[in-house]
Amino acid sequence: MSGFIEMDWNDWVEEYKPISKSVRQPDRFSWESDDYSLETYGLELECVRFMLCFFTDHVWTYTDDGEDGFISNGYHLVNRLNYYITEKPALPNVEYEII
Repeated sequence: MSGFIEMDWNDWVEEYKPISKSVRQPDRFSWESDDYSLETYGLELECVRFMLCFFTDHVWTYTDDGEDGFISNGYHLVNRLNYYITEKPALPNVEYEII
């Protein structure tokens, strides 16, 4: 299967089940309204990188292109704000946009 899937936040949470984080950086200022997002530095980033070694399709990135913020599957560096790790992997050869 290949293609594009657009979902809203609630459907994505229900379908892919982001993992609630158990790592909390002591110096982190949390502005997020969820308990799933992982930072782009420190211990949280190390957890994301560890997951990439074994479960690449379970890593997602929240980015902001200057106009809109959205979550997409995969590990991205440009315009990244946070990462997510899910119980269910993204489908292969599918690009996601979670709004």
